[in-house]
Amino acid sequence: MSTVTTDLHALLGDRVVTDPSVAAGYGVDAYPPAAGLGGEDFTVVRARSREDVVTTLRYAAQHRVPVVPQGARTATTGAARAIGGGIVLSTKLMRTVEIDPVERIAVVGPGVVNTDLKAAAAEHGLAYPPDPASSAMCSIGGNVATNAGGLCCVKYGVTADYVRGLEVVLPGGDVVRTGRRTAKGVAGYDLTGLFVGSEGTLGVVTEAVLKLVPLGDPALTVLAVFPTLAATMAGVAALREQRHTPSLVELLDGPSVDAISAYGDYGFPTSTGGVPTSTLCHRCSRRGAVTSLTRTRKRKLRYWSSVSTLASKVPVVPPSPTWIGYERLSRTERRPSNSISAFSGILRPTLPLTTNSWPVAIRLGKSSSRVV
Repeated sequence: MSTVTTDLHALLGDRVVTDPSVAAGYGVDAYPPAAGLGGEDFTVVRARSREDVVTTLRYAAQHRVPVVPQGARTATTGAARAIGGGIVLSTKLMRTVEIDPVERIAVVGPGVVNTDLKAAAAEHGLAYPPDPASSAMCSIGGNVATNAGGLCCVKYGVTADYVRGLEVVLPGGDVVRTGRRTAKGVAGYDLTGLFVGSEGTLGVVTEAVLKLVPLGDPALTVLAVFPTLAATMAGVAALREQRHTPSLVELLDGPSVDAISAYGDYGFPTSTGGVPTSTLCHRCSRRGAVTSLTRTRKRKLRYWSSVSTLASKVPVVPPSPTWIGYERLSRTERRPSNSISAFSGILRPTLPLTTNSWPVAIRLGKSSSRVV
């Protein structure tokens, strides 16, 4: 064992992983190209309490050892990768959950899984709206650290919109509390907002106070099939004009639907111009769409899980400019198939962009930096 592992084992006991083969599993997150270090090249601390985090960070500060905080390691960015000679501080085992139905808040540990929090809130008729794509696996600590969004974030907001307060251990081991538990709190600096999205660079979250909202009615999912891509985009534009907008709209172009159908049976028709799948749909039929409605969980899961078969997300631009670029991409030679998070302007190429597509993508990227 390294000196750091030996020292921390003396301070924290079984919180420190001494088996290199086990420690190696903490070397990387879900970033596909990542190559992890050997388990003997870094130290893993699996904290179970605030005191474990304090002890680890104080030791690291005294001995100038780098620390990488880790949640559930579901991120695909490589940001939670271990550093040689450093400490990986995992908060995955800090899973306390306290629901206050009167104040409509949840006080949770950073290791609580997103969907577990949703289930606990639902027992009180409440909901926690942020829904990252990895919600079945990702932890609240990681959500706070990255200000995670989700498929419904355009309508309901991202993690920052639901964090009322935090308990954070600073790099030197000091503990601070930010924010409040009350519905209103306007005094002082917004230190909570400073920590949300800081990705562990300012401190390690050991507790979060989260806002809950009343649980909504079961979702009604609509599958609308349009004859052309232009008609599809017109249908989505019509949805945006409604007073009550969908909680989620995903647009799949024809090649995307064909690619998904070739991969597995998700219930989609083939040879279509475009398919928006929505949890609420108005006026699409007026734009030439054939619609299909379902409330059944099994069928909804088939629709929405199909989106996860597509490749990584590429931020582009707000919706209106997205349509312009999307049409340009559709006219390129050997164009890729794509899906769009239709209300947020997130473009997901199913296949690598061709050479002819790159100039359009680059122009969209430049536009994004000016507009967003």
